[in-house]
Amino acid sequence: MIGGNAPAPYYRNRSLWGVSIAASVRSIGYGATWPFLAVYFNTYLHMSLLFVGLIFTLNSGISIVFSLFAGYMAAAFGRKFTLVLGNVAGFILYLLLSIFSGKNVAIISTLFVLTAFSGSLVFPSANSIVSDITSSMDREMGYAIYRIMANLGWAIGPLISAIIFSYGFGFIFLFVAIANAFATVIALIFVKTNTKFRSNRSGFLVKDYTLFFFSVPVFLLIMVSSQFSVTLPIYIVDDLHIVIKNLAYFYAVNGIVVVVGQYPISRMMRGHSDLYGLIFGSVFYTIGYLMVSFSHSLFYLIIDMIIITIGENFTSPNISTVASKIAPRDKVGRYMGFIGMINQLARTASPSVGTFILYSLSSSPILVWPAIDGFGISAIILFLVFKIAFVDRSRASGRPVNI
Repeated sequence: MIGGNAPAPYYRNRSLWGVSIAASVRSIGYGATWPFLAVYFNTYLHMSLLFVGLIFTLNSGISIVFSLFAGYMAAAFGRKFTLVLGNVAGFILYLLLSIFSGKNVAIISTLFVLTAFSGSLVFPSANSIVSDITSSMDREMGYAIYRIMANLGWAIGPLISAIIFSYGFGFIFLFVAIANAFATVIALIFVKTNTKFRSNRSGFLVKDYTLFFFSVPVFLLIMVSSQFSVTLPIYIVDDLHIVIKNLAYFYAVNGIVVVVGQYPISRMMRGHSDLYGLIFGSVFYTIGYLMVSFSHSLFYLIIDMIIITIGENFTSPNISTVASKIAPRDKVGRYMGFIGMINQLARTASPSVGTFILYSLSSSPILVWPAIDGFGISAIILFLVFKIAFVDRSRASGRPVNI
């Protein structure tokens, strides 16, 4: 539970802005590298399409274990400690990637897989900090601010990478390392937490059937949304023959739309069920990816990205918000760790599933995205079922439900 005074309003909450600015700096670095990574492995390191999917699957698979572990660490040792440790790990791993870039495929692949350790520590700790330092009324806006700042980095990072790209991938990896170093300093100076931790002798596993049911459509939704990182860029370069450098501008649109659109959407949805945001977002994701099948130029792909990102604006803050509201106050870190594990489980499966679909339908690429959209349609249906079975039924029985 939270000790001390009531949290400051979100617009003047120093720790909220501290963790959000740290996320922004960190994402500038990651925004510079992620648009190119799948293409880098496939085109520059000459890895097969299926092996690229395997590399990203292993990266996400490592995160499954560490996401649960990180939730426990955030509860047992402190959110700030776990956040800082994740950023320090990112600095070390990407510095090593910059040193070995272009020298040894096995070393590069191994280091990339291990970078999952950094992200899986940062995600549950940062989300738990936002939950701890905001009131229930301000929590969705707190997560919206966190996402806006993080995605400001995703808007800036790809544009920077378009400049750095010509110097080689080693410099892009170095840029990510430097971004992690700055994020560490910002977190150390500005993020303050006053959470009083209880003993966690019971371990870090969760037993909550409401959370379990909620995690199923979340898994399906992430299966669709995470095609963004591997399947989509490879499809754009290999099947649509878009110039690789233009990926930077394509992905910058994602960050810009989050920065511009996240706050208005969060304000619009304030007072409405968080589940409506997840349902609306799943619809936008499904439509946006379906449109990719009929887009053959950068202009139309940018329109698709805008629609996909609107879906992201609806869903991303609400996944964390619902998980934090389901959780007992002293188990928020544990619940965030669990939902982080589900997130990473989907991200583990999606690269292999996406690249397998892309490989299997190589003779009919127009069918790739309708096939992937099956996950999005399933998520929409199950979010509706969750709302009816858990939320509406609980309210009808007189039990207060805040989601």
